Amino acid sequence: MDIRRMLCKMVLGILTAGTVFTGAPMGVDANDTPAQKNESEDFFLEELVVTATKTGETELRKTPIAVTALAGEMLRDTGVFRLRELGEFVPNVEFTHNIGDTQGFIRGVGNYLMGIQAAGTNVAYYVDGVYIEAGAGLTTDFFDVERIEILRGPQGTLYGRNANSGAVNIITRKPSDTFEFDAALELGNFNLRRVDATVSGPVIGDIVKARVTVSDSERDGVLDNISTGNDPRSKDFTGVRGSVEIAPTDAFDLLIAADYTDFDSSGASYKLNTDQGMFGTALGAEVAPGFWDVNTDTPGWLKRENSGISGTVNYHPNQQDNLRLITAYREYESESLSDIDGSQMPLSIVGGTYDNRQFSQEVQYRMSRGNWLWLLGGFYYHQESSSSSEGELNYILLTYVNSLNTETDSYALFSSIKYDLNSLFSVEAGLRYTTDDKDMRVKSVAESPIIQIPPSDVKYSDDWSEFLPRFVFNYNPTREMMFYLSAAKGYRPGGFAPFNIVADSYINPEYIWSYELGYKASWFNNRLQTNTAIFYSDYKDLEVLYVTMGVGQQDNAAEATIQGVELEFTARPMAALTLNGMVAYLDATYDEYMTQEPGSTPAVPLDVSGNSLPYAPRWSASLGAQYVFSLGSYGRLTLRGDMSWKDRVYFDQYERDSVSQSSYTLFNGLLRYETVAGRWSVEVYGTNLFEEEYLTYSHVLSEPLDVNWVQGDPRLYGIRIGYRY
Repeated sequence: MDIRRMLCKMVLGILTAGTVFTGAPMGVDANDTPAQKNESEDFFLEELVVTATKTGETELRKTPIAVTALAGEMLRDTGVFRLRELGEFVPNVEFTHNIGDTQGFIRGVGNYLMGIQAAGTNVAYYVDGVYIEAGAGLTTDFFDVERIEILRGPQGTLYGRNANSGAVNIITRKPSDTFEFDAALELGNFNLRRVDATVSGPVIGDIVKARVTVSDSERDGVLDNISTGNDPRSKDFTGVRGSVEIAPTDAFDLLIAADYTDFDSSGASYKLNTDQGMFGTALGAEVAPGFWDVNTDTPGWLKRENSGISGTVNYHPNQQDNLRLITAYREYESESLSDIDGSQMPLSIVGGTYDNRQFSQEVQYRMSRGNWLWLLGGFYYHQESSSSSEGELNYILLTYVNSLNTETDSYALFSSIKYDLNSLFSVEAGLRYTTDDKDMRVKSVAESPIIQIPPSDVKYSDDWSEFLPRFVFNYNPTREMMFYLSAAKGYRPGGFAPFNIVADSYINPEYIWSYELGYKASWFNNRLQTNTAIFYSDYKDLEVLYVTMGVGQQDNAAEATIQGVELEFTARPMAALTLNGMVAYLDATYDEYMTQEPGSTPAVPLDVSGNSLPYAPRWSASLGAQYVFSLGSYGRLTLRGDMSWKDRVYFDQYERDSVSQSSYTLFNGLLRYETVAGRWSVEVYGTNLFEEEYLTYSHVLSEPLDVNWVQGDPRLYGIRIGYRY
């Protein structure tokens, strides 16, 4: 059934819901007295509070947007320690791992290129409200996280940096009112060693509080390089985060936060596909025998340093007004070397450096008067980035040295007004005006014995501006139920693709109109919570990536339609048992897209209209169950299991089985013992328990070269001992 027809039917259902749903869902009487509720609410789900809309804290089930929030305890219990693991539990979200970088895709659209972006971002990343360029520095482990919010859909009027497909907001723990001390020691396979420690509490009464967290971990490579013994995907990570909260009065508080992370790794590595291609094997390339084996001649490595400082001021003279200022400065540096042909032959080696400096300033003013709630904000972002890369593409007898320098300035004003028509209905309208200026200089030197290539020194400069509206209609027939209908325009600024061989180097902006119908409810005295969303998105000038002669090309596809359904639930059918899960359907296809036949020289036009977008599995699902056994005076035992399933996903626009991952299922598990007071805990855990062989990325380096893979992690397991005071 067409999603637009489904939307119409659900809208008709909403218009008649007031006469159908006269009480709370599933037989819960909305007029129960507190005494009656206390008799029945011997166990229930906790209300999770989010800040997704920037209009203050709201309960998740009363927030009119498709947002998934995972609390810190939930992240630990499910084994989510990095971005790429979030996609197992969030509807229509993919975080793929590609040679050391994590690329995010929400509802089929995301960031194809990392480092210096050819254009703006589709998925925006934030840490405590501070925008992080292209997820830089977020590929390492999470630590001391309070919760993570993943918003789906355009975020123009909600977050400082515009994003077309969604946003990821990581909220860290703040200084506590009382003294806290947490420490954990973790040991696991592949010689994993991890230590986490946190100290938090008041420094000067209620006026000054502080928090310091340290995380240090090491692990050998989880893949086996049979050529060099330098096993890929090792890690040596150290992270430090500190914050000080100063609140001299009830009306004013200042939070100063700083962080530093250092990450060293043997890097990632491509694996040569055994079933596809002939060129590499004809030259003598040998395929590694096992799925988690690789066979590369050059030991890779990856180094990253990420640091930042931010200050957040809140001034709230009364309950109706709040002024917030967020000022931040961040630095990010990386170095890497990769063997990208996936074989023991010296066919292609690429290395480079990346240096990013960014400053951002956001101002928000929130005011409520009677039935009105008004948010007014401004955002400024300045970025200076430089990168250099060197490559030996011996399969086409080419060596090159490139350097890029880019400078970006982004300005935005945004506002949102909400009006409660009565106790049942409210309307909201938002508008954002944004402008982006970008300058880039590219120097390139290439050598080849076949053809003479003159050096180049090219400058690019352009700017883009756009108005972005958003409209929301809310209907709350009971306090346990909410419907919302929203329409929002999204925009991704244009940019530059200096290494395009076929397409123009200037990239046009990308536009989207997204329509969403949502239904959130709690049932059985809040023993069951459900969130449902149906969406339809119309993309124009969608920015895409393809490979020509081993060089990534970025261009604008004509049109794409993305539609789908998302269902999430959390249930507590009995006091000791908690269930959670999701089911998602995604139909993301190109309406009009004329590209070129892979490997054709000269280029042969190819129409891929009707093909699926990359990283957009049609179906996905997850299910988790957690049971707590009481041991009386001896403590308690927690048993948890998680399953996630993904339908086939394509890694490029051609819908080739050789450049895709068929459907697969992952299983994780955890067993934890805690003392009665919760001071001590011991747990054993495992991820990918049945060692499912699956890919997170695949591509053809250059037709007719062999297909290269990036594998998912094998089975990982360990034991964690924790102490909490």
